[in-house]
Amino acid sequence: PPPPPPPSNAGAAASSVKYAKTTAGTGDPEGSGSTGFSTRGPVTWPALGLVAIAAASAVSYYKIERERRLENAMGKIVSTGKPAIGGPWSLVDLDGNLVTNESFKGKWTLLYFGFARCPDICPSEMVKIGKVMDTLEKEHPKLRGQIQPIFVSIDPARDSLKALRDYAKDFHPSYVFLTGAPQQVQ
Repeated sequence: PPPPPPPSNAGAAASSVKYAKTTAGTGDPEGSGSTGFSTRGPVTWPALGLVAIAAASAVSYYKIERERRLENAMGKIVSTGKPAIGGPWSLVDLDGNLVTNESFKGKWTLLYFGFARCPDICPSEMVKIGKVMDTLEKEHPKLRGQIQPIFVSIDPARDSLKALRDYAKDFHPSYVFLTGAPQQVQ
């Protein structure tokens, strides 16, 4: 409808203010009624879809880039010196007896290097080896007799024979626990 006619006196002007139309806040400076904006709001489903695709792409890129960097880092591990693998050795078992590499001649040895105060990794990995030994006992008893799991303490200063005996109670009975002087376990 057309706007009401202008009032003839000042008192009437105050009462007709409530009928005045304004274009404030519409983005239409001339009051033509067409703003050029959508009346649906600032967020639309296509816009949300584009944001979701962009976010998924960024997360995917981050994961791929992280994996690539880890692979590169693994390929660049630098060590100094040459590890002394193999050769003769001698350590002490839980009864204080001297044990050498000759004690296990003709057997496959599963060497696990750890320490008795290891809170997480050592126990979980040693339990896995114990389960493998149980499976071998059931399915391949002859092969099981040729495999010897051995735990070698890398912390002889704190892993006394008593500490190792207490630690050994929690693991598979086929384990042989060994320790020695720091020079022997390096």
